[in-house]
Amino acid sequence: MNKILLGVALCAALAARARADQKLVDEPKVKLTLATYQTGEIIEILAGGKIKEGPPTTISIVYLLEGKVRYGDDTIGGGDAAWEAGPSPRKVDASKKKPTRILTLTVPETSALSASTFVRRAKDATEYKILGGKGKVTIVIDKDSGGDGSAYVGRLRLDKGTQVPEHSHDGSAEVLYVVSGKGELTLDGKTIAVEPGTALYIPPNTKHSFAASEDIDAVQFYSPSGPEQRFKAPPAAAPAKPEQK
Repeated sequence: MNKILLGVALCAALAARARADQKLVDEPKVKLTLATYQTGEIIEILAGGKIKEGPPTTISIVYLLEGKVRYGDDTIGGGDAAWEAGPSPRKVDASKKKPTRILTLTVPETSALSASTFVRRAKDATEYKILGGKGKVTIVIDKDSGGDGSAYVGRLRLDKGTQVPEHSHDGSAEVLYVVSGKGELTLDGKTIAVEPGTALYIPPNTKHSFAASEDIDAVQFYSPSGPEQRFKAPPAAAPAKPEQK
């Protein structure tokens, strides 16, 4: 076995020991994986390795639930995200006491017009109030913040008792990963109980609504991006009170 093949095999063996993957969603349009790292892992292009020329056919959004990941000189932490287009060197810092947990949304067969990896920190993201102030969304990556329009990621928080009215997303799939809280999703007439660790896939053009029985904290993805743009619209003005005569 030559040195390159030996290096690849060694990296694969180390990776298998360093992490545990849980496939949460596996659909034709999107795949969502939760990876828990107990030790550091390095993913790198070894010397002599070749990168396929031309734009990649997939992109991945890496969202950190907790822990740290390094991209060159950049370090991102919990609540931050990275847009990975094509092969990307990545160093995960983790320990048994402080594991790193990463959600990775992979979008196959995208145009990947944004063909370079970049990071986006939660502190630089914009937060919007929704549902009359009963919820808020932090848009981390969308088509206006470096993405190519193939996917979006944000953090969704709802107050206990909040009702999200029935709606659908024209042409876009939605994926939700619930970090904390409980509630019920009604999807195409069927009710699904939601709790921490639940991953939900909502197909395009499918009616759905949500009721929060506890405060909800969730990571939200759309593919392609687009439905999140409604969060940026200013809230509707309250109707004017009639003049008293």
